[in-house]
Amino acid sequence: MVRTIKLWVVTIMVILEGWFHDIGYGCLEHERQALLELRSSFNVPHALFLSSWGIEADCCSWYRVKCDQSTRRVIRLDLSSETDLISGDWYLNASLFLPFEELSYLSLKASDIVGCVENEGFERLSKLGNLETLDLSFNKFNNSILPSLNHLPSLLNLDLTNNGLNGKIDPKDLNNLTSLEELDLGFNEIEGFKSVQGDEETLELSNLEFLDLSYNHFDNNVLSYLSGLPSLISLYINNNRIKGSIDVTELDALSQLQELNLGGNAITEFVASTGFPYLKSLETLDLSFSILHDGVLQTMEKLTSLHSLNLRNCGLIGHAPHSLCELKHLQQLDIGYNNLTSILPLCMANFTSLQQLDLSHNNFSGDISPLKSLTSIQSLSLSFNHFQIPMSLSPLLNLSTLKTLDVSGNEIYTETKEQVLAPKFQLQSLLLSGYGGGGTFPRFLYHQHDLHEIDLSHLKLRGGFPHWLLENNTDLQFLSLVNNSLSGPLKLPVQSQMNLSYLQISDNDLHGQIPKEMGLQFPMLRTLEMANNGLNGTIPSSFGNMTILVLLDLANNALSGELPEQLIKGCYKLRDLRLSNNSLQGQIFPRNSTATNLEWFRLDGNQFSGSIPNSLSKSSFLIVLDSSHNNLSGIVPQWLRNMSYLRVLDLSNNNMVGNLPPGFSPPNIEQVYLSNNRFQGSLKKAFHDCSKLMALDLSHNNLTGRIPKWFANCSQLSYLILKDNRFEGEIPVELCKLYKLNLIDLSSNNLCGHILTCLRFSGKLDDKFDDLADPRNTSTLVRAEFTTKSISYSYIGKILVYISGLDLSSNNLTGEIPQALGNLSMIKALNLSHNKLQGPIPPTFSNLQQLESLDLSYNRLEGNIPPQLPQLHYLSDFSVAHNNLSGRTPDMVAQFATFDKSSYEGNPFLCGPPLPNSCDAGSPSQNATKYQEDNGFLDKNAFYGSFGASYLMVLLGIAAVLYINPYWKQVWFHYVEVVINSCHSFVVDNLPVMPKFRFS
Repeated sequence: MVRTIKLWVVTIMVILEGWFHDIGYGCLEHERQALLELRSSFNVPHALFLSSWGIEADCCSWYRVKCDQSTRRVIRLDLSSETDLISGDWYLNASLFLPFEELSYLSLKASDIVGCVENEGFERLSKLGNLETLDLSFNKFNNSILPSLNHLPSLLNLDLTNNGLNGKIDPKDLNNLTSLEELDLGFNEIEGFKSVQGDEETLELSNLEFLDLSYNHFDNNVLSYLSGLPSLISLYINNNRIKGSIDVTELDALSQLQELNLGGNAITEFVASTGFPYLKSLETLDLSFSILHDGVLQTMEKLTSLHSLNLRNCGLIGHAPHSLCELKHLQQLDIGYNNLTSILPLCMANFTSLQQLDLSHNNFSGDISPLKSLTSIQSLSLSFNHFQIPMSLSPLLNLSTLKTLDVSGNEIYTETKEQVLAPKFQLQSLLLSGYGGGGTFPRFLYHQHDLHEIDLSHLKLRGGFPHWLLENNTDLQFLSLVNNSLSGPLKLPVQSQMNLSYLQISDNDLHGQIPKEMGLQFPMLRTLEMANNGLNGTIPSSFGNMTILVLLDLANNALSGELPEQLIKGCYKLRDLRLSNNSLQGQIFPRNSTATNLEWFRLDGNQFSGSIPNSLSKSSFLIVLDSSHNNLSGIVPQWLRNMSYLRVLDLSNNNMVGNLPPGFSPPNIEQVYLSNNRFQGSLKKAFHDCSKLMALDLSHNNLTGRIPKWFANCSQLSYLILKDNRFEGEIPVELCKLYKLNLIDLSSNNLCGHILTCLRFSGKLDDKFDDLADPRNTSTLVRAEFTTKSISYSYIGKILVYISGLDLSSNNLTGEIPQALGNLSMIKALNLSHNKLQGPIPPTFSNLQQLESLDLSYNRLEGNIPPQLPQLHYLSDFSVAHNNLSGRTPDMVAQFATFDKSSYEGNPFLCGPPLPNSCDAGSPSQNATKYQEDNGFLDKNAFYGSFGASYLMVLLGIAAVLYINPYWKQVWFHYVEVVINSCHSFVVDNLPVMPKFRFS
């Protein structure tokens, strides 16, 4: 009877509790009001979640509030990331939490709190006897917060990660937290523990089980602070300032320690009279990213209880250490990213308990047969070594627990006779990409039905697209068959693949049309890459059904027709669209485009026509727009200058006209290519802000006026190409302020004046080239067309580091070549040809040790060719033809032995090989050289011509006078007779031997 009554009472209470909850009285009213007051203190107008508080009457249903089911008192409050970031730093009033008397969990994570209101600190929370967890991580508290935490003895978990704690803190500020089990002080700048009196002290927390001191400034003394933690199980002191030898004697006091992370330090060895041999309970040891000596590994063989060992990127070299073979109970072993060599040790077969093994990025070689005994293995990574791995995976077929296998980047070969046994494993992830292969798809794949991820890229496989692989693995999410020599038409599976997110089949020989139903078969694709095949026909309109598609790459095929409107409208999440090098035509976009998320848009090398559509302005996140090599016309749209994310704009090789818009300079633009169009007008008002501009190519247009002075603002400019326009005036001295220049081409303009003496070239690669593995790194798109060695080359991406040049050819530059050009030590190409330069070739050119091409032809240079030029060992193209140079040609040694007479022709006073003129004494060229040295410059041909003409004119003048006037003819002959007689008398009187020659 009593039991029945109790049952009824409980039932009624439950019903009443639900009823009160439904009518809005589920929580205590004073706590409800306290929550609303909290909301106000957290600058709620801009908060993400707290703004919903108060909409419902029951505060227990409010977001991030949890109540006890029976008492309806608030027990958990999560206020993380709830401040108004616009308002910035703020001070907390901890008294606001006092109404929540049963509160056990409080998170103020990432709230930009710098401290507490005076006299309203965390000491006020001492009345909350149930408070067990306090999360203050990712704020801006400093050391002054610690004393106030002393008053919370009920705390079990305290998180102060990523605050402003620094220097040496007083351990007494923490030692009163006698119940504390977990303490996280990571990502601060703590150096150690020291009392107010200055004595080094230890933490005394007898119940502490977890301590995180990672990413601080602790040194080798860190272990001496931890002897008062007898219950410690997990210790993280990775990524500090520990280096060299470390004394691990203090670890003996941590008798319960099971997990130790010392990674990310510069530890080389451990020294102690005791130490590791007594850490019998240690199960997890992480020394990753250290610099370990071989002797360290010998100490580990006594850690017989070890289950997990991480030696990733520790500078290990040579053979795999045999001391590891003693750790027979290992379940996880990571020795990836070292420089271990030779074959796998046979003792690897002893790791029968091993579940995860990572040997990636080493130099192991040989076969993988020692791994066939790893009967418990679940995850195996052998990537990027020199293993010889059969494509059939025959040594691993009996590993029944294997789920994840990565053998990419090794030498994959095809066995002469593949085993027909079915594998015992059912893989979920298979990364088999590598080099080699051959034949058909391996047989074990036909038995796999649980695969989520497959990468077979770069293996030579015969056959067509493996639609059966998709049909057998309906949970497949990632499939990469890049560069597999697949051929034939693209045949799809019968049923739709609702889980496939990534499909990569680029760089094959697939041909024929893209199946019309492809978008229906793969509706959940996020990435579709089919570039570099032989696909033809039109882009199916069904692509519009792939509504969550983010990346579509159809470049380098033979596709034709127009872009389907369904693609642009249906794929509204599309961020990366690559259509380069096809035969697509028509308008770029439909008028009502909805591609508002588009970031990368590459349609270069097609036949698109018309103007750049205004609908593209809706793609406000556009980073790259490349529509080069099409048939576009019209002007540059005004709205392009407002594209705040735009970094690369390429409209080159089209039929665009008009002036560049005034103030045209998107704020983050890095690369602009407008060459080979019909732009005109000046650049005076084209760019206002070019502070991030790295490459500018305006060549082959009709631009006029002077090169503007605003180039001085382009502090990041590395590549400036203004070739083949109609610029005039002098080269602006503002170019000398550009310290990152690698290449300048101002050739084929109407520039005049002198060559600047202050130009400089960095010869260094921009920092943005560092991470070229990222395909979305816009620096991989940097390109420059430059003429060197008489050939025009197109340089793209990182290859640009190998070309640094100055081309001022085909202008009207005058004066002498500056000696200062010899200071451009990193320059590889210099072209000053077809100008009106005078004076000598500077001998400082011998300093251009990286120079590969030098062209000074078609000028008015004079003097000798500097004999030091043969010191330019990389010079492969050289011309000083058609100048007024004289003297001996440089010795035919090193690179100069490869230059023929065309390098020197048009200089009549040059002599020596490879020219036919000899430099022997008495030769015309030698005499001309001597005369030039003694009396200045003498043009031999001009002298002979003018003398002969003058002589002939005198004779003709005399003959004409004598013919016209008989009197003067008589006088002239009389004068001649007198002169002859006088000369004869002089000779007879002075030379006795001459009488026999008397005239009769």
